[in-house]
Amino acid sequence: MIPVGETSASKIYWHDAEQTTIIHLVTQSWDWETAYESIKMLNDAVLQQDNDVYTIHHLQGLSSLIPKGRNVLTHFRRLVQFDPPNERLVIIVAKSSIMTVFLKTVFDGATLSGIGSKYRFVGTLDEAFDIVRDQKLRNSLEGTGA
Repeated sequence: MIPVGETSASKIYWHDAEQTTIIHLVTQSWDWETAYESIKMLNDAVLQQDNDVYTIHHLQGLSSLIPKGRNVLTHFRRLVQFDPPNERLVIIVAKSSIMTVFLKTVFDGATLSGIGSKYRFVGTLDEAFDIVRDQKLRNSLEGTGA
């Protein structure tokens, strides 16, 4: 585990020494300002890599990814608009099935067309690591990178 940074509500770290999998661990309720701070820190770390990166947002113990505040769709659009070119998958680990359905709807919507296809939603961190492992294997068999 290689630390990247932290905010009042989250920690960001590389899961592996090769810095191909980055974890955004959200440990408590957050507001939009903190969300923007976290995502900027995460995106900056991703962009510093020359290799493909897989991002896992782990909402540890939270029932909602949605920070406190208004204009949820506007904020979500702004948060995901910046799409690092080397970020291959974004996996959101959330235990709330209601939250998962909401997020899938948002990401499948026309407002996020194109970007939403790289997002996955799972219930456990183990499932997220399985997806990353499978994608890395698929990429190596196809000869497309990490």
